Amino acid sequence: MDIIKQLELYRLENRITQVDLARDLKVAFSTVSRWLNGKTTPNKIQQYHIEKFLVERLGSLTPTTSQKAVVWPPIAKAMGRSESNLNKARRKKADI
Repeated sequence: MDIIKQLELYRLENRITQVDLARDLKVAFSTVSRWLNGKTTPNKIQQYHIEKFLVERLGSLTPTTSQKAVVWPPIAKAMGRSESNLNKARRKKADI
């Protein structure tokens, strides 16, 4: 998963504003806003600090199976998935 998508997922799951996220990452709010809107991408140093931040907060950069199973609809939208596709995947998983 893309590092910016993981950052947005973390932000939405923890109900953190872009301003608070920027403060935690020690960058300007406008920088975080541009990353999340796809206008710019973090440079290598910024990527390193984002990865370090996510590892400290999440323990790893890849979600566990239990974290993948429950996806809040706004998070799904941020990840480019529709609610109907998520519901289909949940039903399919329940059938297994």
